Parts: sequence; C-alpha cells; structure tokens
Amino acid sequence: MHWCQIGLQWLDMHDNQIELLGNYFELEGILKLRTLDASKNHITEIDSSSLPNGIEIVFLNDNHIKTIHAFTFMGKPNLTRVDLTKNNLENLEVNAFRLTEVRNRKPLPEFSIADKPLFM
Repeated sequence: MHWCQIGLQWLDMHDNQIELLGNYFELEGILKLRTLDASKNHITEIDSSSLPNGIEIVFLNDNHIKTIHAFTFMGKPNLTRVDLTKNNLENLEVNAFRLTEVRNRKPLPEFSIADKPLFM
C-alpha cells in the first residue's frame, strides 16, 4: 500500500478544551503539517506521537503540560520553534528535548519554556 503525504500545512486548534494530542491514526510520518497551534487548551502531557515528524513550528503555550516524555522531539528534523511557555512544567526528563542530529549549517530549534527561550 502506498501512502501519499497529506497536505494540511497549518492547524489552529487554540483556545478549546483539548486535553490530549492523540495520534489515533498513526499519521505522524505522512502528515505535511508545518505549524500546529494548540495553545490555550487543557493538554497535560506530550510525547513523540503528539506531533507529526515534519512539524516546524509548535505552539503549546498556555496549557497544563506537566510532562514532556523522553524523545518527544526526536525524529522531527524540520523543527524550528516550540513554545511551551505558561505551562505546569516542574520536572523535565533528561531526554525530553533530545533531538535528531541537526543538518549542517541549519540553526538549532528554539524552545521557549519560560519567559526566556532555551536554545538546544
């Protein structure tokens, strides 16, 4: 069976009552989604299946995120920015922000987890 890439590029789900970014159809490898805005929701945790592999920009600010599982951002080579400000992060898993090797001369992704960005 041959899968084509699905063409949605920007998904705006901000300011709803979403509690979980689920991967019900296991489409993270074929979605062409570049920008995801799931800010101002009720999300409490994220893991690698929460985001498609081709994602570039993620807005998860103003949620209730307490847990970022290990390797959440692994296998996401196009990632440029992740906004996690205004969440309930207390403890971070040592491999929560571990990345796949960044290509030559490509800037490292910017992670904002407080009021100031964290570059990894």
